[in-house]
Amino acid sequence: RGPGMHASYLRVLRELGESAGGTTASWIAWRLNMDEGLVSRILGFRALGYLTEARDPHDRRRTLI
Repeated sequence: RGPGMHASYLRVLRELGESAGGTTASWIAWRLNMDEGLVSRILGFRALGYLTEARDPHDRRRTLI
């Protein structure tokens, strides 16, 4: 493998970029047919400050990324 990010990371980041109004980790996992645990680990970018989270105004149980 060459340098750079793993393809799974790039797929998740692309989905985030295409979701203008925010999305959820569960939806990304479903859309990409990926394990939810893997998507959660990839979304660790939140800890680095690259992503932000907010509660869904229509369903406060969900977190939008």
